[in-house]
Amino acid sequence: MLKHFSPLLKNAAHSKSGGPEEKPGAMAVFYSARVGSIGDNATGGWYAYRGSKAALNQFVRCASVELKKHSICCFALHPGTVDTDFTRGFLKARAKYQVQDVEEAARNHLSIFDSRTMA
Repeated sequence: MLKHFSPLLKNAAHSKSGGPEEKPGAMAVFYSARVGSIGDNATGGWYAYRGSKAALNQFVRCASVELKKHSICCFALHPGTVDTDFTRGFLKARAKYQVQDVEEAARNHLSIFDSRTMA
């Protein structure tokens, strides 16, 4: 996917870029999950889901190094626990976390995007 989007991101960044301390010229945001953390796995299980998120996190890390050269900010975002049909299926696990409604989560994510710099 990034192979096909990176030329578009580079074109967008080229038209807006400032210095490395400036706002990104473009952004590539990937949604991941905390369960993709190798160091933060105290419970095991969920092999395929954990493995896919760990792979995504490494992919994003590699891409961020390459894309930074073009004033593109690339990062993974763990959205937290959002009140969706999917998370309602895990009521016991959800009880441990602050659950955000969808609109609140969206506002939080937009705030994170706005705060990013190339530093």
